[in-house]
Amino acid sequence: MDALGFSENLRVLRKNKGFTQKDLSDKIGVALSTVAMWETGSRRPGYKTAQRVADTLDVSIDKLLQDEALSGGEYLSENELYSRITPKTRNANHDLLEIREVLRTRPEMKMLFSVSKGATKSDIERAVAIIEALKKDRG
Repeated sequence: MDALGFSENLRVLRKNKGFTQKDLSDKIGVALSTVAMWETGSRRPGYKTAQRVADTLDVSIDKLLQDEALSGGEYLSENELYSRITPKTRNANHDLLEIREVLRTRPEMKMLFSVSKGATKSDIERAVAIIEALKKDRG
């Protein structure tokens, strides 16, 4: 992550949204000084925190983290950005789209996902074993 691009992007996107540094810090649950350090480039957030920032500002993580600052300069074309995405990221995105489609079209899968949110790893492993046994019995 380019610290200068991120810092400038954060400042511009935050202001475009009409948020003060304090507003943003409250919304994402970090100290005001943390947001200030991000904007000066003296610190950078971890990926999960950067994702929370992007979600709060209603932008993609790519837009928040792009190397070229949003306030000016040359932008990468969509094709250039896509070419920089690793195959692993493309596969992960494909998997997420597939999961989203299944959850959208199969209410029973959405229900299964919903009830599993608070489940432990052990609970999930047991549920998977039960489902696999049911599928095996069907035949």
